[in-house]
Amino acid sequence: MAKKKTAFLAEFQAVPPLELDVSEITTSQFHVAEADSYWCFCKFLGVMQNHYTFGQPGIQESCFKVKEVW
Repeated sequence: MAKKKTAFLAEFQAVPPLELDVSEITTSQFHVAEADSYWCFCKFLGVMQNHYTFGQPGIQESCFKVKEVW
């Protein structure tokens, strides 16, 4: 999760994420990045949950999309 938060923090500085100086990030910028990270993780969990619930609707939907393209 920390790497994803670094990617969101990088938008506040004009440097690559690995060269980010976190000490220059303000508290409000950190809160924005934290909220973005939380939203992204929740979205990811929602997608993954569809693949591991009864009937696997996420996998079925993915297969249907592949059939449409094929």
